[in-house]
Amino acid sequence: MVERYKPRYAVGYKKPPAHAQFKKGQSGNPRGRSNESVSASRMMAEELQSTVFISEGGKRVKLEKFRVLFKQVTNQAITGNIRPLVYALQLIDKLEKINQTPTKSRPKISPYADLDLDKLSVDELLKLQREVIANSKPLSEMES
Repeated sequence: MVERYKPRYAVGYKKPPAHAQFKKGQSGNPRGRSNESVSASRMMAEELQSTVFISEGGKRVKLEKFRVLFKQVTNQAITGNIRPLVYALQLIDKLEKINQTPTKSRPKISPYADLDLDKLSVDELLKLQREVIANSKPLSEMES
């Protein structure tokens, strides 16, 4: 065998060829594990924000599950079963917070996204800039 093609050690079981071994300083999984951790509030928000088709007045209507939940609670209260309505009213702040949780279908958007900056005067732009800076988080909080 030609000297330069001669392996430096015996290739076999648990001894891969040199070209197939990990390079020094290189991870076996260079992209790493995905960082997408799913919290319970995010899972609940995704479920409540998903849409379903219901039959209302003989017509098929597409609604979010969050809205359907309150329709059912209200209908039960009308028929005399008030307990679900009482629970919903006690949890309404928590449910609203869960519904506002950003998800893939509803990413978090800026409250200033619908402003037309071209129509604002210089004074209004400066005021808006100060407001944005005052309400923004410091970089040290954003990184953690």
